[in-house]
Amino acid sequence: MLTITAESLKSKVGREKAIFKIVEALRADEIVIAPIDQGYAYIADPNSESAMAKIKEIKSMTPSSYFALLVHSVDQIPQYCGATSTEQRLLAKEFWPGPLLMECEVLPGVGGSFGSDGSPDSLVFRQAIDPVVSGVCEMSGPVVFSPITDEDKNIVGDFKKLPPLSKKSAKYGIAIKRRWSSVPATVVSFSKAEAIIKKIGGVSEQQIRSIIPAIKVL
Repeated sequence: MLTITAESLKSKVGREKAIFKIVEALRADEIVIAPIDQGYAYIADPNSESAMAKIKEIKSMTPSSYFALLVHSVDQIPQYCGATSTEQRLLAKEFWPGPLLMECEVLPGVGGSFGSDGSPDSLVFRQAIDPVVSGVCEMSGPVVFSPITDEDKNIVGDFKKLPPLSKKSAKYGIAIKRRWSSVPATVVSFSKAEAIIKKIGGVSEQQIRSIIPAIKVL
């Protein structure tokens, strides 16, 4: 694994070089280790079956499980799920980037397994919080992600403590210095019929209801 250091990302030129390197690697079916809110995660191109299979093998994931996606903005959701609603856009404006996941029904005819052994009926989206990862999503499109965990199932936040297999499997690793969030994400699911809070985390039910008063709680 080649390390992209925090020092190299201090300048705009350095960040742009890193974005180009990562985009090139993802398009070549490589996986990359990148920061998310709570620590480090694997990211991959959602069109790369081999890269997603590699992540699933490393993590011993079940065949039916599929990956969530990091996006540059809410504007990247419609390519998978159709036009976003006013409520979705208001939630994104208020709480992204932050501890909010939005689940949306997949449009008929949208290809891709997103790591599953079938075609998922819905996908989960989160806005990339890291500027380099956000830049990758803006340039190349959304990426799938999956947190890297230690033996105790905690998300790894120390770059030096990444598992050896992770380092061996990734093309690049983005090493940054930041305070990780310990706040779990709130999950809001949208379907044609209704909006439902599936899990309450860092965004409270009251905050969601300020935008969607009639939302249900699972």
